[in-house]
Amino acid sequence: MRPPCGCGAPPRQSNQLRTDSAKDCRSRLCDRPKHPFHDTSTHYHVRQPFFTGRCSGTYGHDISGAQRFGQPAVGGNCRPRSAAPAIPHADDPGRHPVRAQAGANKTPAPVAFLFGSLLDKMLTMEHCRILLEAGYVCAALDAPGHGLDSDTSEPPELSSWRHRLEAGHDFVSAFNVRLSSILDYLIAERIADHALVIAVGGSRGGFLAFHFAGSDPRVRGVAGLTPVTELHALYEFRGMDDHKLTASLSPIRHAVRLAGRNVLVTIDDRDDRVGTDHAIALARQVSQNAGGARVDLHVLAEPRGHHHPKATEDLLRTWAAKCLRERSKR
Repeated sequence: MRPPCGCGAPPRQSNQLRTDSAKDCRSRLCDRPKHPFHDTSTHYHVRQPFFTGRCSGTYGHDISGAQRFGQPAVGGNCRPRSAAPAIPHADDPGRHPVRAQAGANKTPAPVAFLFGSLLDKMLTMEHCRILLEAGYVCAALDAPGHGLDSDTSEPPELSSWRHRLEAGHDFVSAFNVRLSSILDYLIAERIADHALVIAVGGSRGGFLAFHFAGSDPRVRGVAGLTPVTELHALYEFRGMDDHKLTASLSPIRHAVRLAGRNVLVTIDDRDDRVGTDHAIALARQVSQNAGGARVDLHVLAEPRGHHHPKATEDLLRTWAAKCLRERSKR
């Protein structure tokens, strides 16, 4: 049974993640203007972003609720008030009761959208910490078919992507619309600096990051870390080589949309999951057909196959700093 909001998420059980009533929701959150992440007509927090950070400003929300529900979340570009830097985790939301701050003057900051599977995993990965330390605000939400976007009538995770595609549903375009609405909100609230928005994703998250960057011209940089660039390369999509909608979603086919962007592609040298050659093909297509794009391609030794090689973190750190430098020149 779908919840009233129609987002497709199964209702939480009492021994799982807690939900709030619409009355409680209104008392805590609805003094703020309505925006695309929050629907007070249901018993669920739908799209309310939460933030974490340091600084002396008063802007923000308690992130513990967001992490408890597994909703879209945003990590601030500073540190919690505690001595040790940490990003709250969904399994223990009260461990770091940090309030979100955007700085005393609400100074907009560069924003990095993180893509993967579940938002709580993305906001606790080393990639997020690297971007926070570089000065970015980090935003994440559950991928299609994951977390609160899952549907009990569908198979889980990547298999849900196949299920939707076979039904003729372009879940990528719908996801991009949601992401652009989130970016609209972050800019309007002076959290995000529209002059520098980047998208960073690993594996399936890289697939989503390339699509978001290609759909929204405000995204000035995109990093795909061992990215999926051809869905039919994955075993979940066997037998769909000739499926038109699936084939049309290959980022390789849309490389021209990345014109003028900073593009980072890292791939291990023997990736039999997403395909080393497919990632290389994407980088080549961007270089050849996306005018003004600046492409960094790194094929890295990795005997384990589909993993992030050790050098990935340093490459991401260097690339993110380069994006910041180019922003300062504009």
